[in-house]
Amino acid sequence: MNVSKYFLLPYRESPFIVQEKSKALFYFIMTFLILIPIAITAFTIIQYHGLFGTANVTLTVLLITSVIALILLKKGRFNASANLMATVSAIILVVFLFYNGFQAKNADHLSFTFYMPVVIILTALFSPVR
Repeated sequence: MNVSKYFLLPYRESPFIVQEKSKALFYFIMTFLILIPIAITAFTIIQYHGLFGTANVTLTVLLITSVIALILLKKGRFNASANLMATVSAIILVVFLFYNGFQAKNADHLSFTFYMPVVIILTALFSPVR
């Protein structure tokens, strides 16, 4: 049994759209789980605060959130998993924006606003409409 089938087993009897959304969320979370350790390593090398800089702390929170979201997805809690990822991603993006605006004065802090559409798309794709 491959990894995706293991985590998506609770959605086997769900409607087709829920199966596809859960599969897309699984791949989104797995992408985060692969890219975040790479980003943490890069930030450890280039930032002057080292391992406990603001970027690494926020990325570690996002990594832990991704693991929790993956566990929720495995338990069949698709909506909780999607909402957790969207909420924490948006909060971390705002933290990065404020950090770069007030701490790292020479950084291009406006570039982080270009990442907000990713959070908006994440919310539009995975969060339920009520």
